[in-house]
Amino acid sequence: MYKEVYKGEYVSRIEQGQNKAYAFIDGKEAFSFDRGKRIETDMEGKEHLKENDL
Repeated sequence: MYKEVYKGEYVSRIEQGQNKAYAFIDGKEAFSFDRGKRIETDMEGKEHLKENDL
C-alpha cells in the first residue's frame, strides 16, 4: 500500500512494509523508518522533526 502526494514539481510517496515504511521523493528512496513513527522533512528528505510512538 502507498500514498503519493504531488507538491509543485515534486512527487513524494510513502510505501508501507511489514514493520517499516519507506519514503521516496521523485522516485528515489529518501529514508525508511519503523511504522508508527512520525517524521517531517523538507522536499529533499532532510529531517526536521521526529516523534516516536504516535
